[in-house]
Amino acid sequence: MHWINVQSLGDSRSVSIQIQLNKTKHTMINERRALGFGIAAVMLWSTVATAFKLTLQEFTPIQMLTVASFVSALTLFVLCYFQGKINQIVTTFFLIHFISSSLVSLTL
Repeated sequence: MHWINVQSLGDSRSVSIQIQLNKTKHTMINERRALGFGIAAVMLWSTVATAFKLTLQEFTPIQMLTVASFVSALTLFVLCYFQGKINQIVTTFFLIHFISSSLVSLTL
């Protein structure tokens, strides 16, 4: 945190200079973080084609889809568990299932 004390400009301008320097520092940190996430996303996406090619040599497409769905669901549950949001998954998926099954039964 940078503190600049400009006595000749008065207190109100001194405070605005301090706030501006703090915002600039946080902006630079956020930009670095965003750049890091962007590079990580590109690196991960660049491996997808190779992974699919190698996987299709061993699995049928339906087997690969099943494994991918299971891993995705497991990852979602683990992340939500550690974030304390597991109740949101239960209410979202089961509420949607209840509503959709109710609508289907009404149309039959």
